[in-house]
Amino acid sequence: MNPRLRLADTRMQPGRDSSRSITPKARGSFVKFGGNAGPLFFSPMAVVVSLKDVVDAMDLPNDEWTSYLNLKTGEIVTVTDEDRHLNEDVDLDEDDLPEWQRESLPKVREALESGDFLALPGKFEIHEWAMMERFSSSETRAARRDELLDAIHGAGAFRSFRSAIIRLGIEDQWFRFRQSAFEEIATDWLKAHDISFR
Repeated sequence: MNPRLRLADTRMQPGRDSSRSITPKARGSFVKFGGNAGPLFFSPMAVVVSLKDVVDAMDLPNDEWTSYLNLKTGEIVTVTDEDRHLNEDVDLDEDDLPEWQRESLPKVREALESGDFLALPGKFEIHEWAMMERFSSSETRAARRDELLDAIHGAGAFRSFRSAIIRLGIEDQWFRFRQSAFEEIATDWLKAHDISFR
């Protein structure tokens, strides 16, 4: 089975690409289509995408990966840095690739070059450091707040922050805060692009 073609809520594993499909519901309303490769236009058919699927596709293990939403079908395709390099390789001999990669490369090209796909929010829109700062500042106990804010300044901020929340026993609170922040970013993005979601 092609490892790229998996259910949308399947967790991704580093080193494997994760093209994921949403099973959308058709709706008879107008929606903007478009993407980096083409102008905006309208279609009489829209899809309703899952907010959870969009959030999962935004939460990538590598900053060089990008997820794209097909505005016609609701399918989500995650493109890795390796996929991008293969797509740009003018001397590529596809016969040298593993079968699953040969099968998935056309989908990668479609996501990167078709006007039907739109990139989901990436690291610059998500800005996880700012998320950690908001979480730290929201801590009501002054000593904890100071420890968290100290952790996110200087070298190794992400590692220091993770150590601090484990030491303070507030990992669950952080993950709930982070999930809520991702959902808010995804919701704002979907609304900004007139994409229906549930």
